[in-house]
Amino acid sequence: MLFVLAIVLAAAAVGLFIASRVMAAKVALMRLTETSKAAVLEAEVKAVADEIGAGSYAKLVEVKGVARCEAPLAAEFSLTPCVYYETEVVREYEESYVESGGPGKGGTGVRRGSEKLSSSSRGCPFAIDDGSGRIAVDPTGAEFHLETTVSRFEPGEGERTIGSYVLRAVAAGGAGRRTIGYRFIERCLPVERQVYVLGEATDAGGGLHIGKARGRGKRFIVSVKSEEELVRSARLGEIWLAVGAAVSLAGGLFLAALELFRR
Repeated sequence: MLFVLAIVLAAAAVGLFIASRVMAAKVALMRLTETSKAAVLEAEVKAVADEIGAGSYAKLVEVKGVARCEAPLAAEFSLTPCVYYETEVVREYEESYVESGGPGKGGTGVRRGSEKLSSSSRGCPFAIDDGSGRIAVDPTGAEFHLETTVSRFEPGEGERTIGSYVLRAVAAGGAGRRTIGYRFIERCLPVERQVYVLGEATDAGGGLHIGKARGRGKRFIVSVKSEEELVRSARLGEIWLAVGAAVSLAGGLFLAALELFRR
């Protein structure tokens, strides 16, 4: 039995170590990629098109500027003008349960739980204005770092209307279950916000734009957080993952040694 637990901990250590290396690669990519200006990229695209033809330009870039959009979306809960949003509705409840046990040892209790009722996301093309010009961004497939625009808990049962979202009556979902209330969460990328974008600049399929890089393992990040904030967060995550890997490996080795000693 201890050997089985040791193997489980060793596998967890490997997974955490791999995750820490992925995080380290993300940090390195952000730090090594220099910030480009829209006007410079436009000039590079024109030069490449004149030399070898349009649609041939592809380069990993990062740009920083203000998100602009002629026809922004309205975020579902807050109606904030934005270029991308994610929403989630969670029902929180209480339910009665019967404790397991031997004859005469069983009992009843009340516990809290939650279930996701709905989630949605929506985005639209936009542009980054960095002062030298504008460069289009296709956000499809991006890793988003968004601003929380709604985080609200509304107690009680019944229908709810928040922004353009209407919550209809929800079935109890089980005997002895009582709805405590509903939690509404919305995150979005508002227009006119400073945005950091790391992705592939290309003129394939038309004009110059930034989108998801071709090839496995390539990063495409769209964030309301600055590059510095993202690097700090990723480095902290890398450290904790590495610590978790070391602890899991040490635990696995200890259990394996204990099993061998017992034999």
